[in-house]
Amino acid sequence: MKRKYVVGVFIYRIALALLTRSIFQPDEFFQSLEIAHNVVFGYGKLTWEWQPNVAIRSIVYPALYVPVYWILRVTGLDTTGLLVCEFPIVP
Repeated sequence: MKRKYVVGVFIYRIALALLTRSIFQPDEFFQSLEIAHNVVFGYGKLTWEWQPNVAIRSIVYPALYVPVYWILRVTGLDTTGLLVCEFPIVP
């Protein structure tokens, strides 16, 4: 059973790799969070691809994250205190 599952997943992955006709840019994925943050909070690092005078990338994908950041901002859950947990130092 397990072997059939692994073989099936492997064949599925190979089929996706061969049949998908698109390009994946990892930096565009990771930069999109920073762009959404910039839209909601008004500050953050924008790489040259996102500068208003160049703008070679679409705002559509980063726009998916804008509502999440906006909700965090409105509810006050955007503070670093919620992101950083203090744990006791274990010697």
